[in-house]
Amino acid sequence: MYSPLEVVSKSILPSLKSAVVRRLIHEGMSEACAAKAVGVSQSAVSRYLSGERGKMFGALDVAPMDSLLDDLVKTIMAQKPPPEAVLHEMDKLAVVALSNGYVCGVCLARNTGFARSCKVCVDDPIRIHWLGEAFGSPPNRTHWFTDKSGGPT
Repeated sequence: MYSPLEVVSKSILPSLKSAVVRRLIHEGMSEACAAKAVGVSQSAVSRYLSGERGKMFGALDVAPMDSLLDDLVKTIMAQKPPPEAVLHEMDKLAVVALSNGYVCGVCLARNTGFARSCKVCVDDPIRIHWLGEAFGSPPNRTHWFTDKSGGPT
């Protein structure tokens, strides 16, 4: 059996990375820059683009996740945060997917012993605090993402 966070780590995070890389490249970023922005190798980017890695699961095919992914890509394009900040934001997106029940299908497929009615992640969600401006953080909060002057926003 896999815990919900193990399912997120093995299935959802690679899919999030793939989705972000694909969107960055669609926005005109080179594969090399997309790899650097997301903190992965260029060969990982090639595997994302070929579908060999980070295959999209239904957990990400919902409007709220699509909107959050778009916001993250816009933030990356505009502010060029360090990869550790981008990875942290993707972790938070994974928690959103988990806490809203978007991961349930993937988790239940990996855990045939779980009750089909399992909603533990929805009933007792993990709480997160957004750091990026695109995610509505308080304006005076210091975080990784910076304004155009290079100072904290």
